[in-house]
Amino acid sequence: ANVFNDYSDMTRKSFEQWIGRPVLRFPEDIIRFDARPGSDFKRGQLFKPWLEFRSKIIRDFLKEAADAIHKTKPGLQIGAYTGSWYTEYYGTGVNWGSENYRVKTAWATENYNQSGYAEFLDWLSTGCYYPVPYREDARQRKKEEGGTVEAAAELSTMAVDNAIPVYAGLYMINYKDAPADFPRAIQAAIRHSQGVMIFDISHIYDYGWWPYLEQAFAGPATSPHRVPGLNAQLRTARDAARALPDVRVGASRVPAVPFQPGGG
Repeated sequence: ANVFNDYSDMTRKSFEQWIGRPVLRFPEDIIRFDARPGSDFKRGQLFKPWLEFRSKIIRDFLKEAADAIHKTKPGLQIGAYTGSWYTEYYGTGVNWGSENYRVKTAWATENYNQSGYAEFLDWLSTGCYYPVPYREDARQRKKEEGGTVEAAAELSTMAVDNAIPVYAGLYMINYKDAPADFPRAIQAAIRHSQGVMIFDISHIYDYGWWPYLEQAFAGPATSPHRVPGLNAQLRTARDAARALPDVRVGASRVPAVPFQPGGG
């Protein structure tokens, strides 16, 4: 799944129906390819509507699937696992953010947020797959702050906009040669999202890093998606805050809510 598919006749007809007019040059009005190998593609006038259209298809599918699941088994929860690089994720045809998150990027339409599917999930894990735990670490190491667990987790929670808990994911191979950064990455994930996901457990066995996990999770903790009614409470509080006169949606955002086991 990437920006280079799907340009089939069936998808063309669906897209034309969605925008309400025929596409005279397909796919050139959406995307054009340079004949030179390795050259970047050119964006046509319908590139941004095409991205919204693709993401909306996935949103509609997930809504239909969630409705069917909850009708069959009401207590069953639905989660998703995506990349954390939201501003570059459009190529996959997926908008895992909240329908309330206004996307201000060069590739997004004004209504791109309406293709977000976070509200149909109970939790989300995003791959914050960077070897540097904190922004300050990046500054000290002369690296980009965006390539840190902290920054990726912050972007993830911002895009989800308190609709559901977000668990920042860590890629174990990133810390194979820097074991001291692994427990710090766990803390960065926990502090800047609502939990942590580790990919994958086989590396814990291979590296013998169980002591790191024992130290990080010395006390009992409950994952927020297991707290009955918490998501509904968060969304109600979020929507109420947005309705206040002094909250200007677009100029500012409701801050992500940290989850504290035992309350908060």
